[in-house]
Amino acid sequence: MTTFINTFGEERSWQKLCRIGGYAALLSFCLALFDLIFGFVTDVSSKVTAVDRFSELKDSTFIGLYHLDFLKMINSFIMIPVYFSLYAIHRRSYMPYITFAILLALFGTMIFIINNPALPMLELSHKFHNTMDVNEKIYYAAAGEAVLSEGSTGSFGYILVPFGNIFISVVMLKSKIFRELIGYFGLIGNILILLYVIFDTVIIAVPGGLLYLMWILLIGLKLIPTD
Repeated sequence: MTTFINTFGEERSWQKLCRIGGYAALLSFCLALFDLIFGFVTDVSSKVTAVDRFSELKDSTFIGLYHLDFLKMINSFIMIPVYFSLYAIHRRSYMPYITFAILLALFGTMIFIINNPALPMLELSHKFHNTMDVNEKIYYAAAGEAVLSEGSTGSFGYILVPFGNIFISVVMLKSKIFRELIGYFGLIGNILILLYVIFDTVIIAVPGGLLYLMWILLIGLKLIPTD
């Protein structure tokens, strides 16, 4: 089956971009699915000190980085070509709207990535555990608390991303390039995720996450031509 990607005709650069965006969306789906499942089988408290994080990173670097949203940061990078692909598809008829939506999502992505504390905390953890000097340990612990405090500002970016995704879903519904079901998955899923981020209501996190996963998966399948 030929997808809408072939409507670009001789604009092969746009075709390649959409293909890359499709594979990026499928990879993002896999990482987000792993994140959703792994989050259920691991327990993490939001009320932990920098020293607690240092100990966790020492015991298991993977678990420590995961609890510091390192996987979400990687997934945010992966979603960037997806956003550019969606811009390429809708730029002709909905330029102002899709531009606003994409910029909102990208701005939120950059805030989230820049403020992610995972790698700075990993470095501080190594320094904390490699010194025997009590004063140095106190210094690194204080630095870790500062990093965690700065990292909390990244949640603002995590709010902007679903906002942008909501606007993208609205454009998708209006353009009818994608099936309406895909647009509704994105619209409802990202609204639920936004409410979860703002109000920390776990009961809506699962349906929101599942709808978001379906949205990303179907976007990826649509962006990749099959002939």
